[in-house]
Amino acid sequence: MENSITRPAGPDDAEFIRRIAIAGILILLGFAVWRLADVLLLIFAAILFAVALRGLSTRLNSLTGMGFSLSLIVVLLLVGTIVAFVFWAFGAQIASQYDEIVERIPAAIAGIAAQFRTHPIARYLVEPFKSLDISTATAPIASALARAMSSIAQGLSYAAFVIFGGIYLAADPARYRAGLLRLIPRSRRGRYGQLLRYSGQLLERWLLGQLVVMVTIGALSGFGLWALGIDAPFALGLTGGLLCFVPFVGAILAAVPATLMAFAQSPIDALYTILLFIGVHLIEGNFITPLVQDKAVALAPVIAVFSTLIFTILFGPFAVMVAVPITIVLLAMLEMLYVEDVLRESPSKNGLARPPADTIHASSAV
Repeated sequence: MENSITRPAGPDDAEFIRRIAIAGILILLGFAVWRLADVLLLIFAAILFAVALRGLSTRLNSLTGMGFSLSLIVVLLLVGTIVAFVFWAFGAQIASQYDEIVERIPAAIAGIAAQFRTHPIARYLVEPFKSLDISTATAPIASALARAMSSIAQGLSYAAFVIFGGIYLAADPARYRAGLLRLIPRSRRGRYGQLLRYSGQLLERWLLGQLVVMVTIGALSGFGLWALGIDAPFALGLTGGLLCFVPFVGAILAAVPATLMAFAQSPIDALYTILLFIGVHLIEGNFITPLVQDKAVALAPVIAVFSTLIFTILFGPFAVMVAVPITIVLLAMLEMLYVEDVLRESPSKNGLARPPADTIHASSAV
């Protein structure tokens, strides 16, 4: 008598094996995404740069009638010329002002600490830390400086990858779009082509809005610091404008070096500087950004804030640069592929700004 009965594998066993294989592949893909997060963020940054180059080249093409390739070359030459001219004309001034900032900020921090120690409440707060040996902090500070220098070198190499990757993507986007759409079933390629165009237009509008905000913040803060008599106003205004590329977080970071620089002159100058930045960002938040977003991307502020926080926690400090545009693309996917296609809902008027329907629902060029 046989103790066991052997039966051939049936359809249920094959389906179970297939599901196990799919789950294993998904786990491996998730692990790969986690390990290659920096690379994926760099790829997205290159795409963002390509969108900017593509938008400028398209507008130049429509204005002049020259071919797109020639327009792209002209845009690259113009951007390179502008950057080179700025460094040639103001490079020495910017460098000297940044050197002054670096030299005077430690004194400002020491002054803040001295005034902090003289306050009764502050003395009570620092009492438990008086027994600490400050001299032992030398090695950690040196290690932190070494890591900072390494991060700067890594950032420069990342910037090179983004620039050259963006140029290649902008030169022939149809090639890469077609290759990506070949991975999609033929019946869905048209819809995913619409999604790619929609996402590209949203990113272009977001970049334009950020450029307006950056120029405004940089000009207003630089001029305001000059009017207040704060040293190095050009460098501080430039820093403020560049940092405002990162929504919300950049505005806070931009005020820190300016406030420390002002405190090195006097506490009242620091107070005026804080009030200046509050006023500048009130103007930007209540007048400039709403006007820009009226024809750009209507992204809820709370979504921008928490998406920046989430991406930074998950993928590190570099993710703060691209958290908001990535969120815009994810929301576009959610809107088109789930809300409109699955739930059969009409496009929301309160969601992301919708480009004209004829540009979104055109046939996909594969």
